[in-house]
Amino acid sequence: AVLWASSRKDLLAALFSICSMIAYVTYLQEGDPKKRWWSIGFFAIALLAKVSVFPLPLAFILLDRLENRSGLKMQLLDKIPYAIVAVPLILAGAFGGSQFLAPLGIMNFLILAAKSTAFTLSQLAWPSRLSLLHYQPEPIAFDFGVVMSVAVTIMLGLITLWSLCWKSSKGRLTSFGLWLFCLMLAPTFAAAQKGGLLFFASDKYAYLPAVGIMVLVALGIEYAFMKKKPVANAALVVSIAIACGFAFLTTKQAQSWKNDDVLLASILTKDPTNPIALANKGLLLLEDKKPDEALVFFDAAIASDPHYAISHINAASAYRAKGDAEAVLTMYER
Repeated sequence: AVLWASSRKDLLAALFSICSMIAYVTYLQEGDPKKRWWSIGFFAIALLAKVSVFPLPLAFILLDRLENRSGLKMQLLDKIPYAIVAVPLILAGAFGGSQFLAPLGIMNFLILAAKSTAFTLSQLAWPSRLSLLHYQPEPIAFDFGVVMSVAVTIMLGLITLWSLCWKSSKGRLTSFGLWLFCLMLAPTFAAAQKGGLLFFASDKYAYLPAVGIMVLVALGIEYAFMKKKPVANAALVVSIAIACGFAFLTTKQAQSWKNDDVLLASILTKDPTNPIALANKGLLLLEDKKPDEALVFFDAAIASDPHYAISHINAASAYRAKGDAEAVLTMYER
């Protein structure tokens, strides 16, 4: 089974992670220990929603640096309660998801990680191909797009590491934004394989990494407003235009979540060979007692990925609904 719009865990994890960050910043600025415990509590709730937010306390070390907090030992001691909360859930998640990396292979895993990083950056810059899951056909081709993705990822990694040397307040804030993006995106690479299929990205994985990019954008806008008035006015106009454009795209994208049928149609418009979307579309038609129309989508899903067992099982169900026992046996024997 595949969960589509019914899954809210990514949104909840992002919400409570942001609350944890806000509480931690308040703790640093006010020195109130209660705010740190609020931060730990929000972090625990975020973990319960989705364990992939576990690197968040590492970003808090960069917040310590941003606030000129001295004493690395005290900073690390402050993070022990976060580790106590996170470790059991990380272990549970590791045992539950350990089957993904082994059959995928380390090289394919690294290629998909690079492709995911570059794609997420491009989607945050211009969200033109929004989709729940971005399917990766097999075998993975090492083409020009992959080469460019690897280059972008390596460059981002080098800049992120270099940012630790930046001493100014704006440099430290830039470093925090870069590290937050990388730390929050990295755990999503382990979800590259779902139901025996490969996916290089999912829009829902960008919620928390996007906060890091927003920090960088806010710094850029602030820098532009500090310039002479014509530059500041131009920056204001551009910022408003971008905000309006994103608001329009958000409204348009929200319409695709009206129901399962509309959502699947939206996904197939952008990715006509997505076997999960094809199989689910066929299942909707089968539930509407339209086995002939359903078989068109099941056959397309099988052609897209012959190893996706659910497509064969669903096709067998469609043939059973038609009373074709021989075709049912053929599907189960594949």
